[in-house]
Amino acid sequence: MLTIDISFRFNSREELRKQIVERLSEVERRATARKIDRAHVEAICDHVASSPHGVIRTDGGHVSKSYRYGAKTSHLMVAWLTYRGEKLVVVEASREWAQKVPYGSVAKMKHEANRLSAFSKFFPARAAKITNYLSCRKCRPAIAHLPKPPVRVVDVIPDVGGIVLAWSSDTHGWYVGTPSGWIKLNSWIKPPHSAWMALRDLGFPVPHKRDKRKWDEKMEAHMIMLKLAQ
Repeated sequence: MLTIDISFRFNSREELRKQIVERLSEVERRATARKIDRAHVEAICDHVASSPHGVIRTDGGHVSKSYRYGAKTSHLMVAWLTYRGEKLVVVEASREWAQKVPYGSVAKMKHEANRLSAFSKFFPARAAKITNYLSCRKCRPAIAHLPKPPVRVVDVIPDVGGIVLAWSSDTHGWYVGTPSGWIKLNSWIKPPHSAWMALRDLGFPVPHKRDKRKWDEKMEAHMIMLKLAQ
């Protein structure tokens, strides 16, 4: 896979177009098919010149599943961000293996107008911190009735009976949150569909009917035995 990228300050539409075309010329030097449509390049230049931020991706199309041989296609990503009075641009062009899809596919252009998406292309570490903060803030109401989790929780799947299944970015693992505490699930076990199914896999006596599932003294007793066994 050949990838070429460059970042620079936006000065004019003509300069941007020149930078994009130069990058594409390098990666498509020996290519004869599935190249970036130059009409897409013109559309990208218009978007960058007229809006404060965004991310646009396009490709040269893919091949059908009946295609017998390996084939490569071009990929182009352009991100721009207005930061402290200047418009910054990053251009990434690459030549990669084409996907095999039903009936093939024509070139498509995907546009993200989200400022955070653009921000992440220039300041990935800071963007990751912002994303984690927003995820944690969104999760707080779903776990407010439970004890404080031992790790940072960034995704919560509520279940019946007041328990939750949660994902932690700190340990990259799944947890079950209950009124009696939190349980870390083994990383080698297949990710559970719900909190109750995870408890069932751990040996908890989970009722078959959903409306019968609740956190009671019996569940708390199994929780204590699980903690003592660890």
